[in-house]
Amino acid sequence: CALSTQQNGYKMLGHDPTQIFEGCFRYSDSVTILCILGLTQAANMSVPIRWKVLVPMNVVGLCIYATVLCIGSLEEAPEVNFVVIAAVLYLTTAGKRTLEL
Repeated sequence: CALSTQQNGYKMLGHDPTQIFEGCFRYSDSVTILCILGLTQAANMSVPIRWKVLVPMNVVGLCIYATVLCIGSLEEAPEVNFVVIAAVLYLTTAGKRTLEL
């Protein structure tokens, strides 16, 4: 889901999406971030397992967005998005842990 957006597909094939679409779109990583957070948060909140089991899934979600950054995000400040997604995943994991105590 996260890597299958049209812009990321063109970047993985070695093309520049801004030249293909000739600047007629404004790209944002919000679809990618919402897919990652939607899947990880749904698992964190609905699956009744220990928080330690969910940590690897949250790390994978963060690594997926890091892969998008390595491919080359068209976002103006993708580092801010990376920090925000890391904070949300960390706080959710910490919150699930406190629920178990």
